[in-house]
Amino acid sequence: MKRRVVAVLTVGLVAVLLAPWLRADLKEDIEKAVALAGAGHGAEARPVLEAVLKAGQATPQQRLACYEGLARICHDERKYEECRAMVQQAFAENPNAKPDTMVMCQHWLAASYVGEGKAEQAIAEFQKAIDMAGDVPAQQWMKQWVQRLIADQYLVLGKDKEALDAIQKSIADYPAIGKESLGYSYGVLAAVKLHMGAVDEAIDAFAQRVDAMADQPDRLAWCQNFVNAQLVPALAKPENAKFIDPSIEKLGTLIAKRADSPPLCDQLQKAMVQLLLRKGDSERGLFEAKVLFDVCSADTMPEAVRMLTEVLKATDGSVARANAFLGFVKMGKAGPDKTLGTDDDLTNPLGEIQPPDAQARDARFSEALGTYADDWRGKLSKATLYRYWGKPEQALVELNGAFAICPMEQQPIQLIVDATAQVLVQVSGDPDMAEKFTQFQQLGPAGPDGKKGTPDDLTNPITPYLPEK
Repeated sequence: MKRRVVAVLTVGLVAVLLAPWLRADLKEDIEKAVALAGAGHGAEARPVLEAVLKAGQATPQQRLACYEGLARICHDERKYEECRAMVQQAFAENPNAKPDTMVMCQHWLAASYVGEGKAEQAIAEFQKAIDMAGDVPAQQWMKQWVQRLIADQYLVLGKDKEALDAIQKSIADYPAIGKESLGYSYGVLAAVKLHMGAVDEAIDAFAQRVDAMADQPDRLAWCQNFVNAQLVPALAKPENAKFIDPSIEKLGTLIAKRADSPPLCDQLQKAMVQLLLRKGDSERGLFEAKVLFDVCSADTMPEAVRMLTEVLKATDGSVARANAFLGFVKMGKAGPDKTLGTDDDLTNPLGEIQPPDAQARDARFSEALGTYADDWRGKLSKATLYRYWGKPEQALVELNGAFAICPMEQQPIQLIVDATAQVLVQVSGDPDMAEKFTQFQQLGPAGPDGKKGTPDDLTNPITPYLPEK
């Protein structure tokens, strides 16, 4: 959605808005009510917009904004007939309006048919919106957006060729709209290509969507849905088996290129493991599942553990190593007594697993390494890359460098400290290492008493893993 909401209204302010006719200028009240509607607070916005229309003091343009807001609220509430009634009233009040000023109303009219599952009617009404926008520069983003919506509806109808024509038009006709809008179009193109069975082209479009929207907060949710709900199921079909290997390679390349987004890499790595297991490549699947376990976030951890144990069981034909791994995950190297150097110490049953495709992986990550800057963000990204590469000690070097040059601000420090703690646990096998590192960061070498040379002095847990100066 193009319109974004930046205003957050308090309950008291909403109460003030309920009597807009008492104000000399309605503009601010209308804008805030429309913003509320856009934020999903239709119940709060509706009485304001209805009051403005009833008072009869608004300008035609202000009344149009009210109708647009009410149409949106009705659509969000799935009151589609009421939505269309609002749009029709807006058109009735503005018979001589320039077509391009009525595009948003037309959009809500079309969207009401989408809500009712009437794809053909929706397409016809969306096309009218495009025609109404004409060549007005301010409406070109709307034309690109609506072309995407048309492509979506053709997909619903199973008309792949028409969907492809529509989305290609969205990309080709409006190249100067901006990377974000084009990114959404590439996302639809990926879905269309996948539906047509062109899996390799779908992944290429998926990668373009990711690259075009690197900083968008909704990128992760969309990628997760595309990979898990569309790509992996499509590759499970026997007729698409030939695409599994190239898909795995493309996902691996994308991980190396997008190490600046660990949550995204989480999802891509998980998909790679799923495809390797689908293919029956247990040796490579085991290594990549181990990488996922070593690198993933807390949210992905349970699934990573499940994948690893399933691979171990399938590879060994028994549950012995899988159970040993679960024990190691639970207790760490120190074992049941939680004390290193005692008889019950545990070893990681995965040992030093080596990737069967080491040469290809090295080439992929080596090529991507030079694309990251040498500032703190670049070093943090390179640390993520090294972790997926399977080189956690080198990741610590980059994290140590990132910490040294990052600004004295909470966000970068927290990102670097969190990543460092996770890698230290990985390389040491000691679950308490994260707490030890955090304590060192908070108290420094002098320890709790703040005095160097006393029994409670602390050492930096990262030091043993760094190259000697």
